[in-house]
Amino acid sequence: MTTTNKRRRNRVLHAATVIALLTGSAVLTVALRDEQQAKVPAVQAITDIQPDSKQPAAGEQRWERLANPARWVLRDSAGKVLATFTDGARTATLTGPSRTFTEAAHTKSRVVTEDWVRLMPEKWRAGAETAPWFTKWFAENRSSTAEDIFAIAFQYVHGAPVKKDGNGIAYAGDANFGPLNPNGSSGADLRLEQSDFYDYLGIPYTFRDGTRTCRRPPAPVPWTAPDSSARSSATAPASR
Repeated sequence: MTTTNKRRRNRVLHAATVIALLTGSAVLTVALRDEQQAKVPAVQAITDIQPDSKQPAAGEQRWERLANPARWVLRDSAGKVLATFTDGARTATLTGPSRTFTEAAHTKSRVVTEDWVRLMPEKWRAGAETAPWFTKWFAENRSSTAEDIFAIAFQYVHGAPVKKDGNGIAYAGDANFGPLNPNGSSGADLRLEQSDFYDYLGIPYTFRDGTRTCRRPPAPVPWTAPDSSARSSATAPASR
């Protein structure tokens, strides 16, 4: 066998080997993917709509029962999710116009969502879809673009403008994570913790059970400093 023929045979063997390796890799990849997908638990759905049932007419809506977590999902006639209501929750997720949330001062990440999270007057339970409180609430909020929980949370990010009520009390604006601890240092209790919404407001607060509280004296603490335990003043359970 000549040198030329040997080189030609080597090239053919090399190409065949590469093709075999690529084919084996592709087969292995598909097998692994199928194995991984098989391990993913299927969404558990309980629905009153049977596969052979008549589908909703255009413009009609239907309720679907899902598990993990237990919830009711409202869909339109095309199957698009309109709203989600989780058993025992006071919040509901409604589908609305897409929004983008950013905080460029601290991250390049952004959140794009069509979800609008709103507070309901009562906890959700099976059968609540026909309750007077829900039908009234849903009619008022279904297409609303008023600030929801996401938008309210962004009233306290870096650079957020200060908002005041009729009494001149700031209830929104750029917030810090707790006021500075005069006896603390970096890495050692630099900030005081457990600031709540009434600490942010800087006023005493009376709850529905009659408890009146203001954790710290009004001055000279910087009241624009709640921490992660704080509840939004917009959803506080009582009036001051």
